[in-house]
Amino acid sequence: MRSSLDLSLPAVLGTAWFTAGAPGAVDASIATYLEAGGRVLDSARIYGDSEAVIGGWLRAHGEVPGLQLLTKGGHPDPADWLPRLDRGALLHDARTSVAKLGRPADAYLLHRDDVGRPVADVADTLRTLVDEGLTSAVGVSNWSLDRTRELRAALQDRGLDLVAVSDYAGLARPLSEPDFAGEESLDAPTLGWLEETGIPNLSWSSQSGGWFAGVHPRGQFAGAENVRRRAVLEQVAEVAGRRPESVLARWTATISPVVVPIVASRSPERLARTLADLRDPALDPAVANLVAVLDPQGVAGRALLEPGAVW
Repeated sequence: MRSSLDLSLPAVLGTAWFTAGAPGAVDASIATYLEAGGRVLDSARIYGDSEAVIGGWLRAHGEVPGLQLLTKGGHPDPADWLPRLDRGALLHDARTSVAKLGRPADAYLLHRDDVGRPVADVADTLRTLVDEGLTSAVGVSNWSLDRTRELRAALQDRGLDLVAVSDYAGLARPLSEPDFAGEESLDAPTLGWLEETGIPNLSWSSQSGGWFAGVHPRGQFAGAENVRRRAVLEQVAEVAGRRPESVLARWTATISPVVVPIVASRSPERLARTLADLRDPALDPAVANLVAVLDPQGVAGRALLEPGAVW
């Protein structure tokens, strides 16, 4: 895997839930992640207090050697959902993020695409973000494969490259319109391209928004296929004598060497278990059984991906 992000622990810490009103939970979450060897925090301009809370944590605790901050900008305004990838909007978002974080980002990802905007314009703006010292690396989240390829070529012409892609890659398959417009799911062609290039996919909602824990009963995952997947996961885990969430966590970390889950929990105990499960090879037989039952024609390393299919 080729990236300037330190992904030696195959997990990125999600911080969308960080709020100024929960300093104890934030401290415990970051401490648990760092103790496990994690080094990348994932945030975004659209994530409410997240960036400011991270900035406050850094001021209170000082810089942690090797800690990397990834944030995202250019998300459409929820009020009208109009694209925001113009130069002015991206510079505003990035400058605001750096002010909130208290230091430049180690990676800055575009949170959505605007297919009507030429990739050359976007690449020029990303070059400006790097030149201004707002970030040292750039990437995309929720972009199509064709547009991602085009942007990478434009970035390479400007002396840059993609540090990461961030698409959904969870065991539950989206069965209806996405909960939020513009979401992209990792598919087989995209995964193949990422494996060829060595660019990591940082999987948001890697545990499918709590679907397998029964806390996401509606939305894009509601449907017979995902009910079946949840039942199979529970059965496989019971046979293995392990918790379903443990098997699921290990599955998210073994889809491919370039697929790295974003994980989050308000409970430090639950987060610690998830981080341990991600690295537990004793779960591999259960994961192989899960894949074999759900998709007998699949290949375990690609785990339920079919050519052109989405999760």
